[in-house]
Amino acid sequence: MNMSNTNKGMSLDEFLGHETSAGGRGGFLRGWRKRKPPAVNTWLHTRAPIIATWQHAWPRVHTYEDRDTKQTRREVWGGTWNCLEAEATLRKQMKRGDDGERIAPPHSCPICKLTEYLREQVLNGAMSITQPVFEFIIDGDHEHSRTLTAGGMTGLYDYDHLSAVHRADIKKAGVRLTEAWQESVRAKCNYLFRVVDADHPEQGVQIATETTLLGDKVKQVIRDQMTAMGDADGNPLKNPYAIRWEHRPSEQEFSKKYHALVMPKLVVTDEVRRLIYDEDPPDVSALIAPGNVKALRAAMEQYAVTELPFDDIFGDAEEANPVSTPVSVTAPTQPAAKVKAPEPVAVPVAATKSRRAIVAEPEPDPVVTDDADFEPCVKCGAMMGPEETVCVACGARYTIEEPEPVKPEPVKAAPKAKAAPKAKAVPKPTPGGSGGDDDIPFARVGDVG
Repeated sequence: MNMSNTNKGMSLDEFLGHETSAGGRGGFLRGWRKRKPPAVNTWLHTRAPIIATWQHAWPRVHTYEDRDTKQTRREVWGGTWNCLEAEATLRKQMKRGDDGERIAPPHSCPICKLTEYLREQVLNGAMSITQPVFEFIIDGDHEHSRTLTAGGMTGLYDYDHLSAVHRADIKKAGVRLTEAWQESVRAKCNYLFRVVDADHPEQGVQIATETTLLGDKVKQVIRDQMTAMGDADGNPLKNPYAIRWEHRPSEQEFSKKYHALVMPKLVVTDEVRRLIYDEDPPDVSALIAPGNVKALRAAMEQYAVTELPFDDIFGDAEEANPVSTPVSVTAPTQPAAKVKAPEPVAVPVAATKSRRAIVAEPEPDPVVTDDADFEPCVKCGAMMGPEETVCVACGARYTIEEPEPVKPEPVKAAPKAKAAPKAKAVPKPTPGGSGGDDDIPFARVGDVG
């Protein structure tokens, strides 16, 4: 079965086009958005592939001991579940044919199959769009509970083709459309970095799982450095340089809420050099492992408040994973797979239309895609066609801005016309890489196996 969570290498250019523990001892880079200012200077580990992983938002019940009362407490927290589908399938999850069916339907992932089932039930009138599907209520504490509805889980609340009955149900239930995206369980792509905090190197190599919004900013920084300094010197895994991550929550334009830039005055200290060169990077195999099917079904059956065809939803996943055991994300024991990255290839950037948000919206994790004719909504990550101005998933509205034409520079007349030199052929990439200077140890979760 092809899964999106396989530790397979990807080149730097694949990352540009598109968490863990340091040697088993590292922690997670948390809280940097709450610093004053909300920023962190990072050094990428030179032997740690950056990983793209597709995850579903899925609530989890967290049990812990209250520091004051010393009593055991249980609360509903946010969580993620690693999707089982191949990345090629997930990139097209928002594309549908004229019959409303997905062009690339899910093969085995239970959450992907569940959302398709709920969508069909709602649009066929067999289920109310506001029907609660799961209610996570702990010890009767309704104040801190969480409910997932059919419309919220599938992103149907803002679907343009809803019937009058659906719209009446939404109005009657008092659904706040500006917050409904928080119920979505559709797969989104995040990037997993292994970095050293330049201000706190004593914390070792840390794991950071970041939204594609920040990941895109990091990509642009690396592109700019490779353009200015050359492919080798601009590659932070071969010629390390500090990259500053900034969070700008007050920005009204959603795409500007994160920023990244090079910090040329920060030099590699002996301690940082030891960490990013000599110390083994954290093992992330447990974090990117396919979601635990057995545990997910148990949770769904426990918290479901609507009758669901669990055998149909889980059948393919259970057949492919007859033995599914819980995986610890705090003490990974599985060794990371060795990867051999393909040779990077420079990709020219062509002028395209740009989509500018009219109104700033709440901040979810957008989905990354490399399809040339589609791009993700900056609010919810749903794929939008090149001429669409309204996201059918979340209702965000945009204006389409045409790129300014590039005016050719005037050419002085020459006394004699000379034939233009022939363009040099661009060598094709060598599959799997050659192991030379151009091979960059990046990794991707989600290649079709």
